[in-house]
Amino acid sequence: MRKHEQETMTNNLAEEIKYQRKKRHWSQEDLALECGVSKNEIGRIERSDSIPKLETIERMEKALHLPPFTLLRLSQEDAQNVEMERMGEIDKTDLLRKIETELSKNSLTTKELKVVLKVAIATIHALK
Repeated sequence: MRKHEQETMTNNLAEEIKYQRKKRHWSQEDLALECGVSKNEIGRIERSDSIPKLETIERMEKALHLPPFTLLRLSQEDAQNVEMERMGEIDKTDLLRKIETELSKNSLTTKELKVVLKVAIATIHALK
């Protein structure tokens, strides 16, 4: 992944986390307590100084009462596909094809689509 693409992905994730937190009128400390990380870590994530692990993202989504993969901007079907992949029910290549097809139907820019696909690929590789 190119440095610029990684920065874009990190910035988009950081903005979404901050937006969701502020929408609930939560402080960084509130979110940190709810998802079991330090306030400093929330600050680093929101400033794009740190890329959270998938487990941390999942805990944030649970704390914020968001459907899985909302912070990564995946559709419900894509999220289900990723969950199925975690359980070994579908082929990784098939999963990427389905994610790409579904995302191309949405109104994401090409740049956003590439970022989401890179996150999906990284997630799949992490599941090996």
